[in-house]
Amino acid sequence: TRTQKTPATAGMPGTINGVPFDGGCKPKPLSDLLWQQNPTCEVASYVGGMACCVDGTFLLDAEQDVPPAEDEVFFKWRFYFMDFDPRWQRSAFHLEWSINGCDSGGPHGNPHNCRHIEYDVPGAPPGTPPEATVHVVTSKWRVRDMMHPCNRSTDPQCADPWFAEKT
Repeated sequence: TRTQKTPATAGMPGTINGVPFDGGCKPKPLSDLLWQQNPTCEVASYVGGMACCVDGTFLLDAEQDVPPAEDEVFFKWRFYFMDFDPRWQRSAFHLEWSINGCDSGGPHGNPHNCRHIEYDVPGAPPGTPPEATVHVVTSKWRVRDMMHPCNRSTDPQCADPWFAEKT
């Protein structure tokens, strides 16, 4: 079940089956998604994705039954590593910005953080030639929007040995 939104509450967080949902779409210039009325920005228009199926929840209309089909997926991972040597290695600094206008990979405490990082690519009108089916989304931000003071007790990026030696 989804909480319904009225125009007065559009853009505010809602819930899917009691689980908080916040599309996290920011206004221009941080993202075009709100302006484009992308379904993932609002709980009332969200059609499903990464935020819909927590603990076996299915996002369906009221008259729909849960389908019986279940997919089985297998992954194979291979990791290569070497022991960290601070004499010649430096920790990588991770920066990540999501198209919905927020820092999707940054340290805790950044006011521009978000966790909902998906969006829907709208379908082209029927009969549109393939070469004309182009969807454009833009996001403009400053690198400083991805930064905040480092806290070694809460931010894993701040606790690496090289950083600790230099501070």
